[in-house]
Amino acid sequence: MSEIRRLSERLTIQTDRPAAIAVSALTWAAGRVSAVTVTPHGYTTGDFATVAGATPSGYTGKVQVTVTSPTTFTYAATGPLTTPATGSMTVTYAADTHGGRAGLAWRVLATISAEFMPLRTFERLDRGAVEGGLACRFRVRARADLRAGMRAIWLAVWPPDATPRTLLVKGVEPDGVDREYLLLQCEEVAV
Repeated sequence: MSEIRRLSERLTIQTDRPAAIAVSALTWAAGRVSAVTVTPHGYTTGDFATVAGATPSGYTGKVQVTVTSPTTFTYAATGPLTTPATGSMTVTYAADTHGGRAGLAWRVLATISAEFMPLRTFERLDRGAVEGGLACRFRVRARADLRAGMRAIWLAVWPPDATPRTLLVKGVEPDGVDREYLLLQCEEVAV
């Protein structure tokens, strides 16, 4: 008798970590830096952002921004600084005015192949008692960017009219001795 093969699925992995935005220019004058982004930054005056990749290093760090246009903002910096800055410069949203991370949206990190691995009855009981709400597990090729707290959108291959399920990745564990694969421990969440 042949072995029943596990279902091969596709997961769209989402992260709430903001993407880095390329900066085309950083200039310093009278204690303020003017930053120009390649694409609209979406910041509001008072937000905090992290500037990286600029030389000299006086341009870099976590700063509070004053927005002047959809692609420009200014921030305070001790100088004098050589102007303009050079390097592969980026800016990444860090927090809102109050130090929270309001307004962040989930964005797609990657779509990956996954092997659905249903939990056995004893695993459901054991894990349920310890973690609460663990629904399923997927085996995926190892990636350095997968972590607990991400979301996965799962559209099951069977049945054909399945609706997408939103899962919270509760844990990421190595699978096997060669660490070529990871196990994603997931639970379904309401959107």
